[in-house]
Amino acid sequence: MSYAPSEIFLSLLHNAGLMALVVMAYSTLVRHAPKLGGRSVMIGLLFGLAGVLSMADLIRTPEGVQLDSRTVMAALAAPFGGLVAAVIAACIMGIFRMIQGGAGAVTGLAAIAMASTIGYVFHRIWKGRTPNAEQLLVLSLAICSVLACLALLPRQTAVSVVQTAAIPLVTNAVLGILLLGAFLAREDRHFRREEELRTEASTDALTALANRRTFDRLAYRISESARAKGSPFAMLLVDVDRFKSINDRFGHLAGDRVLASIAAIVKAETRQTDIVARYGGEEIAVLMPATSLRVAERVAERIRQSVAGQSLAVEGTDLEVTVSIGVSGADKAGVVFPSVFKAADDALYDAKNNGRNRVELRRAA
Repeated sequence: MSYAPSEIFLSLLHNAGLMALVVMAYSTLVRHAPKLGGRSVMIGLLFGLAGVLSMADLIRTPEGVQLDSRTVMAALAAPFGGLVAAVIAACIMGIFRMIQGGAGAVTGLAAIAMASTIGYVFHRIWKGRTPNAEQLLVLSLAICSVLACLALLPRQTAVSVVQTAAIPLVTNAVLGILLLGAFLAREDRHFRREEELRTEASTDALTALANRRTFDRLAYRISESARAKGSPFAMLLVDVDRFKSINDRFGHLAGDRVLASIAAIVKAETRQTDIVARYGGEEIAVLMPATSLRVAERVAERIRQSVAGQSLAVEGTDLEVTVSIGVSGADKAGVVFPSVFKAADDALYDAKNNGRNRVELRRAA
């Protein structure tokens, strides 16, 4: 059986379709796969399967050594999926290469392991950021060192493979990583930008809390679900006492610091399942699913005490800040969110009128 270097270039051309499928699948995964370990696992499976398909479309030298594009998939798994993805992809490709057997099986396994390791090292160097064209070029050149695995072959076989296939193999690796990596990086940047735009549209820039529009949308969804299930939910409205005087005396930057500090306290005193938002001005709203009125009142009192127990250094002055909090909730079926919000707003008004720095409670009608 003979082969020509041109066949290797033709093999890379065949893999162009595979790379396109990888890009499309990757785009879907980063948008819809779970954000924690699930995404890395799915990306690892994707690159592993792509490596297997690449090995299925191979050229075998007369010495029994396989020539394919598996190192491209192994090298890119970590930069775009992390350590978990790299390990999964390498294991899948390694198992398939062992099943194929042949004289170069051990060399093939070593090449997969080495390419995966190099990809992970670069992933750590880049600190998980999306690689640019220059970084991909450096990675592609580093992957050329995988040819050192040919030293595991008998000397005569290794020399023969290097003489006839080294240049096409290096070209395949460089072009494959540059092309596939560039398309994956483009998809990654598009996804990150979409995430940033969604965050900007739903988050208050000063406090890093949800904004009013996001709160209203989630509040209605949660309240309707609670009403359908007959479960309770509660709401807090937190308002900074004498906030206007703080702005007038110390300036708006000091007011911003105060509001950001109080937002952090409210967030720390509530659960991850609670919806915390800057509702407007110096007012912070909290929606608490599956929470009774009495539990919400205790949480509100904790927030009030935490705020009152701290002081902020503003222009050489230790500024003591307090909040007033209105609490309301739906403990019975049929109560809708607007009624709960109005009751919390009325309770906040009571807290202001009764001297501030206090928690007031009203039941929604």
